[in-house]
Amino acid sequence: MDFKLGECRNKEQIRDVITTYVSFYNTKRPCYAIGYDTPDNYYRRFQRGEIPSKKTFKDRILCETPKFVQERKAKQA
Repeated sequence: MDFKLGECRNKEQIRDVITTYVSFYNTKRPCYAIGYDTPDNYYRRFQRGEIPSKKTFKDRILCETPKFVQERKAKQA
């Protein structure tokens, strides 16, 4: 699907095209990674409890130093 971003001539046109694309992506485009559902519908189903939480990020610790840099420093020590 072509949203013709290359034809935009000002910020407002660019903003409109991006807004249209994000809306399309979230509401109409089926996503393979979530079973060919749309992100909006998948989220609604998750909120209703139809999809179990995998707690993927439960134990994640946010840090300013990227993980690969931490690992490299640990190997050097």
